[in-house]
Amino acid sequence: MKSPGLVIAGAAILIAGLVAAESVTIVQPSTVDIKKSMGHLDPDVLREGPHLVAPWATTIPVSTSQQYFTVSLPDVQSKDKLKMVIAVTFQFRKNGDIQPVMYEKFKGDDENSILRPAATSALRDAASLFTADEATGDHRDDLVRAIQAAFNKAIQANLISNGLSPAQAQAAYIIPQVQLQTVTPPDRILEANAEKQASNIDLQRQSILTQIAHQQASRQEMQGEGVRKMFDKLPAGYSAKDVYYILAAITLKENADSFYRAVESGKVTVYPVPQSSPMTIPNLQ
Repeated sequence: MKSPGLVIAGAAILIAGLVAAESVTIVQPSTVDIKKSMGHLDPDVLREGPHLVAPWATTIPVSTSQQYFTVSLPDVQSKDKLKMVIAVTFQFRKNGDIQPVMYEKFKGDDENSILRPAATSALRDAASLFTADEATGDHRDDLVRAIQAAFNKAIQANLISNGLSPAQAQAAYIIPQVQLQTVTPPDRILEANAEKQASNIDLQRQSILTQIAHQQASRQEMQGEGVRKMFDKLPAGYSAKDVYYILAAITLKENADSFYRAVESGKVTVYPVPQSSPMTIPNLQ
């Protein structure tokens, strides 16, 4: 029979082992754990790997991997007072060293309380620096840089207003370059531009048709003048049938010349079957 002392010692060892097992925590990759004990946050975070933690303490995991969110605004006003549609993706990574202070202030909800309001403010502030044509045209890269600068500035201002020091506010996040997804003028501007483009195309088409009509009229005038001069030089006494023969010969000559040019340029690769039936001459007498 075991003595009471051995039983008590064994129980103590068992309890100590259980307590020790419960006091080991493993921090996952791209994560820091914040220790909380007796209602207070430890300023030193736990980084990736196993750690011994007092059994009365708890840990709060915070992701330090890259995250992102997209803000889309349908009514951003440009420098020339036009409404634009802008959508931008913002990326960020939390600085693990600052997370105890950040968690104390925002309880893990800093994306909604700090980052998203800063993003909305940055879009409006940056868009007001450019006209709609600039923002949607050659100055898109400048717009991206302006959004980036405004985003960083708004984040730091929001953090400082919530009690962080300027140094803490500057170090709280790592911010990669923002990604501009969409920037377009409002529908009425797009419709106006489309109508203007369509009008320009119609105007060009009409101009070309007018030029063609002038060329045809000029050519017909020249042909008529040539025929008139030709008949002026012919002896008198030609009948209507003679006139028809002459005009038909002129037409055949023009068709033959056109066909010959088409063959020379390679536009015709097969020869038409010659007309087998004789040309019918109308009775013009």
